Amino acid sequence: MHCKSPNMKLALHWYFVLSFILSAIVAYENFVIMEEKKLLPFVKLVRDNYTVELIPDDITLTDEQTADQCKESSITVNSPEELFYLQRRCDILEGNLIIGTDYQERIIDLGFIKEIKGDLVLDGNANIFRLVGENLNTIGGTFTLRGTMSLVAIIFPVLRRINIIDWQVVPVLDHLELGSNLEGLQQLIISDSSISDLNVFKGVQELDIFNINNNRFLEIINSDLKRVSKQLRIHANADELVINMSQLESVDNITIRDAAGINLPELTYVNSSMEIIENFCSDLILPKLKRVDGTLGIIGNPSLQNVSYQNLRVIQGGLMIANNSELTNLDFFPNLKQIGGAIHFDGNFITANMPKLKLVKGSAFIRSTADYFDCKRWFTPVNGRAIVRGGKLKCIANERESTIRIGDDGSLIDNDDSPQYDDSPENKDRQENSAMLRSKIRGLLPLTTLLSMYLILF
Repeated sequence: MHCKSPNMKLALHWYFVLSFILSAIVAYENFVIMEEKKLLPFVKLVRDNYTVELIPDDITLTDEQTADQCKESSITVNSPEELFYLQRRCDILEGNLIIGTDYQERIIDLGFIKEIKGDLVLDGNANIFRLVGENLNTIGGTFTLRGTMSLVAIIFPVLRRINIIDWQVVPVLDHLELGSNLEGLQQLIISDSSISDLNVFKGVQELDIFNINNNRFLEIINSDLKRVSKQLRIHANADELVINMSQLESVDNITIRDAAGINLPELTYVNSSMEIIENFCSDLILPKLKRVDGTLGIIGNPSLQNVSYQNLRVIQGGLMIANNSELTNLDFFPNLKQIGGAIHFDGNFITANMPKLKLVKGSAFIRSTADYFDCKRWFTPVNGRAIVRGGKLKCIANERESTIRIGDDGSLIDNDDSPQYDDSPENKDRQENSAMLRSKIRGLLPLTTLLSMYLILF
């Protein structure tokens, strides 16, 4: 039998001690994991340097009770504790999830929630700084943000399906992380944010509503949209905003305001009205547009110089072109044949030439401040019948105002051709000079009369 040295005994002693400690650590970790899965009362959730100390859960829910909660038509959470327990019990919510206004913490983490079949609503949550859903892939209803004054970021990296986005009064929101190739989106409404681009929505090809307004840092819209079935409205964003919708083919109602560039090369049909109002662009080229089934308005665009609607043939509503100070020739409708409503032209244009226009089913008002605009082209049609049918045609140019009334068949009913009243200082000066000239002529009349009598008698 061999005797153990003191060194050997010490080594064995520490070996057993360390083995015991390691075994205890492993056992403790397994214990924590098992108990966390059971949702023991005391849990600490740490995420992004944000810690929530959870209070003991005095109520133990059965599996049936948990399933019932997940199926509720609407759930409102007012604290991080409530949200934590909800996301641990339910990865799918059958109804709406509402973040109550009593929710005071800065970050909302949806944790294990994968699907919200109803709406996700934050209304008046002024303290929320960040909204996170690492596992959220579906919002079946409307994602509503209203008055979330402090919200900076939305992080839903795997979101792939959503029905409606309606974000209004989110003034500091500027960071979006959403899944690529969103599916099912029908309405996109973003108002009053700090978003600078919409690239996360670039792949969306069809929408009912596209309404982007009052986003003061939004300088570019690049979109693959092909169809907008109800409303496309863009206004009051950054003055430098450039709109590139290179694939848009049809839209119901379109309004664009306050843009520095408009690019719609494939737009072919407008099923209702089209309004291009108070923009800063110099060019407006729509080479493929064939038909506008409502009113077409080009109004108050101070830099607009180059316009082309070369394939437009029918406007079912009215046509209004007014207050475009740099637009001197209204000759950009070479193939327009019919206007279903009234026309209103007002500006500094020299010509208003629409060579193929045959019919205007309404009244016409034309006023030009240019020196050489001629109203005759509208009053004296080549074929003997007026283009304007069943209304009144008024033309003001060269200090004259002419008005005629026209029957439904294009025949003249009455004519009123009178000088235009002009009370401008320049016109008053001309009138005074004319009066002085007439006075001088009247003063010479006696002399001319005497000279005539002398020649007759002698």
